[in-house]
Formats: sequence, structure tokens, C-alpha cells
Amino acid sequence: MKKQRKKSPAKSKAPQNAPNPPRKKKMTRRELISYAQMGGIGAVALGGGGFFFARSVAAAACEADLTKIGKGTPAIVQIHDPQCSMCMGLQRQTRKALKSFEEGELTYLVANIKTPQGREFANSYGVPHVTLMLFDGAGEIQQVLNGENTSANLENIFRDHLKNG
Repeated sequence: MKKQRKKSPAKSKAPQNAPNPPRKKKMTRRELISYAQMGGIGAVALGGGGFFFARSVAAAACEADLTKIGKGTPAIVQIHDPQCSMCMGLQRQTRKALKSFEEGELTYLVANIKTPQGREFANSYGVPHVTLMLFDGAGEIQQVLNGENTSANLENIFRDHLKNG
């Protein structure tokens, strides 16, 4: 008599040619360190970006404080439209010229005509945007410069302003 073999238990009902499910690969130590480094770099980049953004917002708020005029330090006020390319060029040249002065020697302020305070300030003096107004330490207007200018020319004008004001 022949020995009968027992039927093997049915495996799964999945078709024979179905692909095997992907196995979860263990992360190596090297990969883990690499991901941690990338995360650290990302955190530093985000933190640094946030720091510079916060700093620029604080600087813009400080430059917009027109109450600083007449507080003892000669002031330069730019009548500025942030959507005007000539205004942006004048601002770049003005900041470049101001780099050759000691901090606190001159106060640089911006009257943004897109804000109610900036528009009111410009209207009170009857000046358009793309204008620099030079005030002495007592808050008296000394000179008005209309239009774009070079940083070298502005630097000379600012030096004369300091001598006279």
C-alpha cells in the first residue's frame, strides 16, 4: 500500500505571481546621522532667516519713527514709495553713503507715502516721493534734494550738512 501524503495547509489565497510586499529597510547609523545633520542645517537656516527677517522689520519700524526729528541729531528723511524703482535706487545710494558715517552721527528716517503718517509728513512739506529732506538737530529743515543721486555726491552733501547743522 502506498503512503498517502497529507495535504499541506493552504497558504494564502494571494495569486502566485503577485509581487512581494516591500520589506521595511532598517536605517543604518550613517543614514540616521545624515538625516540628523540635514535637519540641523534646516533648523539653522530657518532660524537664521527668521532672525534676519525680524531684524529687518525692526529696522524698518525704527526708520519709520518720524518723531526722532529734532531730538538733537541731524536727520535725513527720505520721502519714499516702496513700489517706485527710483525711490528704491535713492534708498540704496543713501544707505551706501551713510556707511561712511559713525553710528548716531546722522539719523536716517523713511516717510513711506503708502502709510497715513508718511503721506501726511510729505504733504505737510509739499514734497513728492524720490526726495531727501535734511533736518538739523533742532528739527529745522535745511535742504531738500529731489530725484536720484549717487552715493559719492550724497556723502559730500551729508558731510556739509553735518558741518552746518
